Amino acid sequence: MKKYRVGIVGVGKIAQTYFSVFQKMKTVEVVFLCDIVPEQMTKAVHAFPELLKNALQTDSTDKIFDAGVKVDSVVVATPLSSHFFLAERVLRRGVCVFLEKPATPTVRELEELYALADANGTHFRTMFHYAYSPEVFHFAQLFPKWAETLGPLRAFVCDFLDAAVSGNRLVISPRKQGGSWLSSGVNALSVISRCMSLEGLQIQDRISRQVPDLIDRNEERVVPQVDTASVCEYFDPARQLFGIIRTDWEQGVNFKSTQLFYQNGEVLLDHEAQSVHWTFYDSRIHFPSAAFRSNVSPMERHYAVMFPELFFHAEWGPEVRENDLWIHRQLE
Repeated sequence: MKKYRVGIVGVGKIAQTYFSVFQKMKTVEVVFLCDIVPEQMTKAVHAFPELLKNALQTDSTDKIFDAGVKVDSVVVATPLSSHFFLAERVLRRGVCVFLEKPATPTVRELEELYALADANGTHFRTMFHYAYSPEVFHFAQLFPKWAETLGPLRAFVCDFLDAAVSGNRLVISPRKQGGSWLSSGVNALSVISRCMSLEGLQIQDRISRQVPDLIDRNEERVVPQVDTASVCEYFDPARQLFGIIRTDWEQGVNFKSTQLFYQNGEVLLDHEAQSVHWTFYDSRIHFPSAAFRSNVSPMERHYAVMFPELFFHAEWGPEVRENDLWIHRQLE
């Protein structure tokens, strides 16, 4: 069986999850690693010798393509500030790019990447790994069967709490991560985009809160200060649909769930337990819950579902592009 050939740009923490997934897929060949820190690539090869033993190492994708190396796609997993520059260089070579979310700091840059892909006869796609979490993927597959029974969607509540702040100490850097709305909110938005139509859904209000002054911010005092909690409200007047997304890094806990309230029932997606719970108001209807939690990390489970879909069954239509742009408009 011919293997899917991929290049990885940015060989940091996220890429380690890629390698764990690729190693189990057996259908992916990592052709090259690209990073400006050689030690990162060396560590990766030591950690995944069988997978990466033949991978070329470089600090520039231009060098790889100038040498005539061919790949099916390039996955970019670097800090947000470098996304546009790195993706642009690959797209100009006519090579497909998958880019970690959020894709770019501005919607204008995202639109330009899509335009570059079109102009160079290739494809571009933002990778929203939470949209491929097992429970979300399972729900999306089953929903068409139960849509008529559940009736119209009336409301949704999406909570994404990450333990960035514990006591009076910052566990991770909100400033470096861009804040709770940019980093956690994008995951919530990607789940919502998988669970419902976004057409007509409008933001009504967003309230953000910065980390309390009593916390020793250290580097966090460097501007710009960013939010560590936010509440964003949505409304679709045509459907009379109300929704709320909450992100919070101040509670010291990891808790993520999406609740969908329909006219005739409810669905709970527990993103921590990776489970789906169906409730129908008609007591005669019983549908079993489904759970997908395992000893594999949740993020690895996400990518284990996502990569086969993107590499072998990717959709490139206008609806995918519009969903991507809609999500990024909410982040600006």
